Amino acid sequence: MIEQALCPTVVGREREADRLEDALLDALRGDGRLVLLAGEAGLGKTRLARQLSERAERLGAVALWGGCSEAEFALPFLPFVEALGNHLSAVGAAAIVERLGPAAEDLGPMLPALARRGSGDTDVNDPTARLRLFEAVFQLLRAEAAGPGMLLVIEDIHWADASTRELLDFLARRLRATRVVVLATYRRDELHRRHPLAPLVQSWRRAGVVSSVELEPFDGQAVASMVRAIFASDEVSPEFRDILLERSEGNPFVLEELLKDAIDRGDIFRTAAGWERRQIEELRLPASVRESILQRIERLPEASREVLQASAALGVAVRPDLLPSVSGCRPADIEDALVRLVGEQLLDVDEGGTRYRFRHALTREAVYDDIVVPRRQALHSRAADALATIADAPTGERARHLFAAGRFMEAVPVGLQAAGEAEDRQGFSEASELLLRALPYVEGEAVRAELLVRIGRVTWRAGDPPGAERYLAEAIPIADRSGDVATSAAGHLMLGRVLWEQSRQDVARTEYQVARDLLEPLGPSRALAEATIRLASLLIFDFEYARGLELLAESTAVSEAIGDDGPRLWGLGFQALAHVAMGDIDMGYAEFRQAHDEARARGLTYVAFNTLYNEMELRIMTFDGREALVLADRFDREYAQFPPGLQSSLGRMMAFRVLGRLADGLGHAERVMEMGRGSGITTYGIWARHCAVACLLDLGRVDEARASLPDRTTLIERQDKTPHAIASMLVALAADEPTAARQEVDFAREAPTWARPLPCDVLEMLEVATEL
Repeated sequence: MIEQALCPTVVGREREADRLEDALLDALRGDGRLVLLAGEAGLGKTRLARQLSERAERLGAVALWGGCSEAEFALPFLPFVEALGNHLSAVGAAAIVERLGPAAEDLGPMLPALARRGSGDTDVNDPTARLRLFEAVFQLLRAEAAGPGMLLVIEDIHWADASTRELLDFLARRLRATRVVVLATYRRDELHRRHPLAPLVQSWRRAGVVSSVELEPFDGQAVASMVRAIFASDEVSPEFRDILLERSEGNPFVLEELLKDAIDRGDIFRTAAGWERRQIEELRLPASVRESILQRIERLPEASREVLQASAALGVAVRPDLLPSVSGCRPADIEDALVRLVGEQLLDVDEGGTRYRFRHALTREAVYDDIVVPRRQALHSRAADALATIADAPTGERARHLFAAGRFMEAVPVGLQAAGEAEDRQGFSEASELLLRALPYVEGEAVRAELLVRIGRVTWRAGDPPGAERYLAEAIPIADRSGDVATSAAGHLMLGRVLWEQSRQDVARTEYQVARDLLEPLGPSRALAEATIRLASLLIFDFEYARGLELLAESTAVSEAIGDDGPRLWGLGFQALAHVAMGDIDMGYAEFRQAHDEARARGLTYVAFNTLYNEMELRIMTFDGREALVLADRFDREYAQFPPGLQSSLGRMMAFRVLGRLADGLGHAERVMEMGRGSGITTYGIWARHCAVACLLDLGRVDEARASLPDRTTLIERQDKTPHAIASMLVALAADEPTAARQEVDFAREAPTWARPLPCDVLEMLEVATEL
């Protein structure tokens, strides 16, 4: 066996290890939390997490482990399925049911062994069912940690699917006063500005629900310590230390790989006196880790190389039962190869022995990229066929292999099925990726247009309006050419919404009108009612209440004609908004309550969601900030939000402003602005900037308030123009600029007194401004 160059202990990370252990001990005392462990690839996140897991077990705590996958079509909730599934196998379903009672059934979508027989599939697309699932996961963690405590490690959340991110967000806000610590690792360098995890991490930090530990590359002293530990030597020359630091750039994984390569080539060798090395000028260290890995692989026996390549095609986590079919090797040869690959530091085996993982993603990437295309396709084809024989194999994983194998006609229906399953779990990003993979291979313009509209819808639901716009804009001309009026109208209707969220309300109005014009000749339909409601909503947002109510009456007539309560209740919510704005406050709030409660009772989740949001905003407009905060809390408990926490943060920022909690209001406004920048949802970002201006002015920070004002030329609706004029006037007054203040008066006079949270009555303020 070739000598290994693994560092036997964790070195250079004493401070970080202490902070992690402190978090663990705090959790065991009842102060649970989410802890983030961040660093670039190879800096030792997994090793620190393993060390903490071992420490937890020595203290008698339960230690669970799950990892996210970089696969394009990762199973929703994958790390939780892995961690909790392994725990379920260890303790048995009966024990879980005994501890959780009927709530154990709510875990069925994630852990099928706990689903009640005959109950059918649970629709976790329903936010209520999804909330029950999230709550059941929390209750399971808390129950299993009730005695000694629990550590749950979730690795590589930069690859997490949307469902996993949402569940982590839910747990982050519930772990206090439990004995549970969740340690989540991620690659810091992966979190570019538009990465969906980035705003979530920032929101956790602002909310104070997370502790963060950041890993940095080693310095020369840490490199020397690591070399001394590997070779059990007290002496490391400055020259050797410096060249290792230069070549490894302080990355512990790269350092181990460099040393392993040097051992294999004989540049570092063992003698009777211990480890020796060639003269420094003769020590040939590879210029890239990738080449180093590939050189080592070339020296492996043929069976080991074939098993390693098959593993690379299967992914980061490898099921050994698939290897005979995929690699083509005999079971005995596979077993020997796995032993060798573990010894060669290329693979690790999990504690249960059920999965093999590449010790580092860089290894897997180097191996996979080196496979010639025909062999790569053959490996994926075998993997797809092997997964087809396994009853519980993830549909998305099989689709990934079929696409990679070039078996596109087979891949399309499997991919569409997997996309539907992802949508049911609100895994909209995963659904979008699957549908996009299928798109080039569907036949017929009508089918292509319908699929593009579907992609646009799930992309919007994933929190990416600009991306949705591109697909919808492509779909509509195709539908028009194929004569598919219904699909064209659906595209226009959806496009109007994504344009509205990007502050292009004038174009949105045109899209809604086109959709209505296309649908009217087809007779009454739900789509016609929805297009009419969208147009009515824009009129109400522009303070044209009478015209808006007329259109809502038309949509109600269509809804009654087709016997569909969905549009009727949705329209009732906008009718309530208009009545409150017109001064019929009691009537409006009664209509809000009726629309929300009936929609929720009938499973019309989006209608209930939208109605509750409008009521929350109107509560703020009528200076009922405390009730608005109650509704914001209800949003977090009962509804999935995209991006996570958007609607509740919008409500809180304005409610805190009304209640005089300026720092809190400003904090939530900054969070909403950050979400807007990350997702392209600029409409909500504009609202947040107006709220920030008001908070900053009351805090006496006039220059910052002026800088926060959005560009006036981008504003379309009066519900945006009016508060902007008022905010601009307030800034001018605070800066003692009466001429500039008067320039805003005429426009601001059009605002009703409730138009946005203000420090005093609008008309009174205008009188003061006019007298200057």
